[in-house]
Amino acid sequence: MKKLEQDELYQNFDQFLKEKGIEIRDSAPFGKSLKKGCQTLTDLVNNAQAALEKAQNRMDDGINKMRDVIHKKTAPRKKKAKAPKSAPKRKKKTTATKKKATDLPAKTRSKKSGKKTAKKSPRKR
Repeated sequence: MKKLEQDELYQNFDQFLKEKGIEIRDSAPFGKSLKKGCQTLTDLVNNAQAALEKAQNRMDDGINKMRDVIHKKTAPRKKKAKAPKSAPKRKKKTTATKKKATDLPAKTRSKKSGKKTAKKSPRKR
């Protein structure tokens, strides 16, 4: 936004009042206090505009920093450079192998899960 000139607000106010049929004399006590009030209001408006711009810039900087942090935390990780393979790795032999439920005979498997079901023994009272 543009800054207001020191007497710009007073001149616009004076012009407005003249159009309404009211003339303000600068030498009268009312005219001097009105001019001083308009100057104070002009300074207040200019300072408020400067403060808003400064706050907006700081806020934008904070948002940009926050975006960078979020991006760094959520960005896909870079893959590490793989070392050249000198010799293929050998698989270790396992001595015991587990049987899967699907390897068992069909009679011992339940129909829904494919897992082995145990028969319940009758309770003695």
